[in-house]
Amino acid sequence: MLSTGDTDIRYIASVLRALDELKRDALKAETAYFARLMASSRSLEAVIVGGSPDEAVEASSGARRRIRIRRLLEITTGITKGLVLLPFLLLQVWWVLHARRRTGAQAPLVIALASSRLSLDEQETSAKKNLASLVRPMSQRMSDSLAEKVAAASWIVVADALPVSRLWKYWRRCRRDDVVIADGAFLTVLGLLVLVSSLWKSGWKTWRSAGDFHRLLKKPSGAPVEGRLPQSICCSLAIAAWSTILPGSDGVEALFLTSNSTLTELLRAYLIQSPNTQSVTEVMHGIGSLQAERFFAGTLSGVGRPRASQTHQFVPQVPDLPLFGAFRANPWGDGRTAINSYINQYLIGRGCLAPGSDGFIETEYGVLR
Repeated sequence: MLSTGDTDIRYIASVLRALDELKRDALKAETAYFARLMASSRSLEAVIVGGSPDEAVEASSGARRRIRIRRLLEITTGITKGLVLLPFLLLQVWWVLHARRRTGAQAPLVIALASSRLSLDEQETSAKKNLASLVRPMSQRMSDSLAEKVAAASWIVVADALPVSRLWKYWRRCRRDDVVIADGAFLTVLGLLVLVSSLWKSGWKTWRSAGDFHRLLKKPSGAPVEGRLPQSICCSLAIAAWSTILPGSDGVEALFLTSNSTLTELLRAYLIQSPNTQSVTEVMHGIGSLQAERFFAGTLSGVGRPRASQTHQFVPQVPDLPLFGAFRANPWGDGRTAINSYINQYLIGRGCLAPGSDGFIETEYGVLR
């Protein structure tokens, strides 16, 4: 088994390859859909505006150029933000390295989200309370144990799918509530520090895992995945960082409020293959597509650790949602609980999740039924 310490690199690489396939299938479907829209819009534009199809194609090419420029600007902005945040990143590294001693060696609760979609509320004073409110169930009749688990956690690691998290503007609030922001920038800095500080002990494992990723991140046909060298290095640094954040921690629990990004699925695969993981709970998005079900089924069946799939459970976003496949085989709790973090965020912003507001949620749930 290719591994870095106890990490199954082969399994994690297979999950990332499956994620690449999932994204390509989604892109094909979206491209075909937009192609039909473009075909209709070209003929419509020729009638209304008097333009030709060639002019429409030229306009489309200009739009693609603007998208490339925008992406370049986003990368440049991200690097600049990372440099500005460097003192905070280093301070948080120091805190993580001392967190186990300060919290009685208890494992953190890991919460995966994308701060571009789910974030903390401007008016809320407690980061931990805010995060707990995001996983409140849609009815009083449903189990509230996930929210209680978040509120009672000794410390929390928020695994943000973004390169630079939008939660950094709430740094003081997170620091006060023992909430660590683990975005791409933080994982990179921590991984590099592990590489440099342990060069002659475990640093070589990071280099070896990068080489393993570089070789294993290939399409089923054997062709290399585009950009696999930078991805291999980033994945190796992220694994080194997570191995530092969760060094042999028993009873690790994780709650996923997002999916289908490289950092998120790498963390999911790392947790599933780890013998120290107690549970991974996924709050589903929408009704769960056939493609997503195949991805999760392959992810849970491909790990070599016995009964690893039993640690991964699903919570529907919609009440009374008929589940299928892997979603149905691994329900969380009694299978009746529904959590919609986006509705919760909407209600938090309007003060509707304050004590005594459960009647509002009950009314809305009754309408849904």
